Amino acid sequence: MQRGSRARSALRVHEALTARPILPLAAVLEQTGLSYPTIASAADTLTDLEIAGSFRSRRRRFFVYERYLAILSEGIET
Repeated sequence: MQRGSRARSALRVHEALTARPILPLAAVLEQTGLSYPTIASAADTLTDLEIAGSFRSRRRRFFVYERYLAILSEGIET
């Protein structure tokens, strides 16, 4: 995958995460129309940039817009 294509894919995944900051992989696939390997690569790019991350539940993989959630939780005491 070329650099420009990888950036466009990362942007599409990022846009999906701006609508819902925690998304299961299936929703990212549906919203972006990208393939699983492309989404995985885009998620790696966003993780490397410390924008997003991912986690697994027992059966599903989720993508998380971590920077957005950090902003939302500023000033909230736990």
